[in-house]
Amino acid sequence: MKSLRSVFLLMVCACVLGTTFTSCLSDDDDDTNVTKALTKEEIAAQRSAMRGAYEGYIHFINDTTMKEDSILTNWTIADSTLRVVVPVKLFCNGVNDKTARNLMLTSEESVEVSGYVYPYNSMYNDNKDTYLFTFFPENGKKEFTINKDDAPHKVTVTFATQLNIYNMGTFSSIGQYYKGKMISYILLYSIVVDGVTYYCNSPMYFIGDKIA
Repeated sequence: MKSLRSVFLLMVCACVLGTTFTSCLSDDDDDTNVTKALTKEEIAAQRSAMRGAYEGYIHFINDTTMKEDSILTNWTIADSTLRVVVPVKLFCNGVNDKTARNLMLTSEESVEVSGYVYPYNSMYNDNKDTYLFTFFPENGKKEFTINKDDAPHKVTVTFATQLNIYNMGTFSSIGQYYKGKMISYILLYSIVVDGVTYYCNSPMYFIGDKIA
């Protein structure tokens, strides 16, 4: 967690996805990191500071080019709930079936993924302006329908609190807020399209600035 202290490293996450995707929000050189419970007053203060509307980008690894890619997005935080707009086409990453993949890839729609934000503290976080939190989509999934060629297709996306990916490392559904800047992971585990399940294991993060 040491890298969470630096807003510079937070911004590096968005610029050098391929090499820092794992380490931006976690530092594997120290496995003794301990979280500390916050008081009710501290939690309220963090949520008050984080509340608002944001604009930024969702960063991900394009499974066709195997390179960094990003798409413009926006999100809001009100009370303990974060709502982020996710383009449907991002859910195709990791899906090998051509029909299911094209269904999402050609979609111009977006869905709102909402979830609970829980502030916490780390023994290594000595900057009072840096807020750490977990973010996990409500019920661990998002259901929606894609209409194509006059036919509805039911889609259920499931998310993970943690993903272990070969040659990339371990990702957790955590985030950071620092003086109007925010970054948070959202971990795509699997997707069900018309009753068929495809395992994606695709980590993404959104990063940007408060605008209101």
